[in-house]
Amino acid sequence: MTGEWQERRFVAPYDKKRKSYTRDRRNAYGESPHAARKAIPLRKRQRLRIERAKAKLLLQQPDESGLEALELRLADAQQYRKQAWKKHPDIPLREKLEHLRQRRGRLV
Repeated sequence: MTGEWQERRFVAPYDKKRKSYTRDRRNAYGESPHAARKAIPLRKRQRLRIERAKAKLLLQQPDESGLEALELRLADAQQYRKQAWKKHPDIPLREKLEHLRQRRGRLV
């Protein structure tokens, strides 16, 4: 610190809440957050296992043409890698709450 006193800006509670609704995010995939904590790493691991097995199979196939065929198979394995699993992005809390309000209105 340089010894200078920084001036703090007062923020009203409703401004804080409005900002938090846009900044905070919620899982929109449809599973509970507790399950998502376990399921997301699991899906990533499964996808990597499948990719490694596919690459291993491609590299173990009998090879009669030499280096060019090996390079083609490596390119195939890398292309397969680009299809990796990705998590659906979370949505802002404001959108999630609006969706819940709409659902409640339809149910009542």
